[in-house]
Amino acid sequence: MRTVKSLRQASEGYYQIVFVGDDGVTAPFRLSEDLVVEYRLLVGKSLEEPMFKRFLADLAIDGIYGQALRLIIKTPKTAAEIRTFLHAKTEDPDIAAKAFTKLAARGFIDDRAYALTYFDYHFGIRREGPVKIAFDLDHKGVNREDIREAVGGATAALVEQNLEWLFAKKLPALTGKPKNGGLRAMKIHLYQKGYAPDAVSAFCAAREDRFATATEDTALATADLARIVRRFAGRTYGDYERKTKIIQALMNKGYRYETIKRVMERSQDNES
Repeated sequence: MRTVKSLRQASEGYYQIVFVGDDGVTAPFRLSEDLVVEYRLLVGKSLEEPMFKRFLADLAIDGIYGQALRLIIKTPKTAAEIRTFLHAKTEDPDIAAKAFTKLAARGFIDDRAYALTYFDYHFGIRREGPVKIAFDLDHKGVNREDIREAVGGATAALVEQNLEWLFAKKLPALTGKPKNGGLRAMKIHLYQKGYAPDAVSAFCAAREDRFATATEDTALATADLARIVRRFAGRTYGDYERKTKIIQALMNKGYRYETIKRVMERSQDNES
């Protein structure tokens, strides 16, 4: 038989308890308030050996349950993430499973609520797209039905609002780039934010007029051509190799071949 020798609150929600056995040996434990209430532990309360063994089993669950609960309170987690956490804390899969069941029964694990909250924050605040959000939720172990419901909040109108906000924020950084290069950089940016390629392509195509005009492209290409020619000056290239490298350098900057050809022909005419 084990008898409660002392019981005191150690911190909010937790107690320090000391049991003494019939042989006079004491055993201290830290446990949650829930376990104190469940076993109705008070100084002088005695537990027979079978009940004490059950208490020890519940205490093992109580320990990793408390660790998981603190983790969830600090940062919400999915069911899969909590299972991984619990199995890392004990070598006994039965203890991990019982701690998980206890968390789920008390409403601390809810993948549907997690997915909806995750979507609200990442789509509404961080402006991430439904493709990325769905991928991230799948990686976190959320089932497809909950993912589908969550990203279903990304209506066409809301997606366009987000794309417009991201587009307007990124556009100033693309000033001075050729039209084709600017469009390409914008599309990559929006893809990386998690929006579907077809939606991004249609969105950017409708806003091509916000990028450099043909006249501006020609002026930019002319200036870049002059810089690239100076960079290659003095290098031992044959005419064909030199021309190929200049064209490639300009194409890497995003100029269309027609623009490159035009400015190179004009440059040759000026030289002659």
